[in-house]
Amino acid sequence: MSYAYLHLVLNHIPLIGVGIALFLLILAGIREDLGLRRAAWMVLILAGIITAPTYLTGTLAEETVEKLPDVTEELIETHEERALIALIATILSTLLGGICLWMDETKGFIPRSLRILTELTVALAFGVLLWTAQAGGQIRHTEIRSSTSISN
Repeated sequence: MSYAYLHLVLNHIPLIGVGIALFLLILAGIREDLGLRRAAWMVLILAGIITAPTYLTGTLAEETVEKLPDVTEELIETHEERALIALIATILSTLLGGICLWMDETKGFIPRSLRILTELTVALAFGVLLWTAQAGGQIRHTEIRSSTSISN
């Protein structure tokens, strides 16, 4: 199994997982449901754990992908730069989510400011993951490339 294949398998998990966590957090806020909020933190943590291997396999996959036709260094570099930002944002939101889950489990209370900060960070991470996925998709999916160049 190549690193490119492994990267393709893994790269959907952080995006979908963080998206599900964000959806659950929004729903938990609307319903004021502690169980949904805890589920969101757990999904976020699982998605966050997969983010580092996803990033690392992407770096290793570059050697294979850069040799393929219609793949440019610009496309790869844009995706790689965005991926680092996504890694940082996702790890930060995962750490905050872990703190929230721990505080909820041990103290039965999460300060409102921490909860809001975490929710905003999860939304940011989801947005950055989408932005990164768009750049990654352009590497091999010519149908989503713009006619000029990559939009930042």
